[in-house]
Amino acid sequence: MNGNISPAGELAIDTRALYSLEKLIEWKLEAKSDKSKSISPLLAREIN
Repeated sequence: MNGNISPAGELAIDTRALYSLEKLIEWKLEAKSDKSKSISPLLAREIN
């Protein structure tokens, strides 16, 4: 290993980020349709 991130490694990072974003959007849409949910706990989980 020469310390560089491989294309496969970069792809894996991008895929995880996109998956998290997709889940966050889904949750926001659900929260809009169900006013009893709060978005704050999810945002805290996604950010940390």
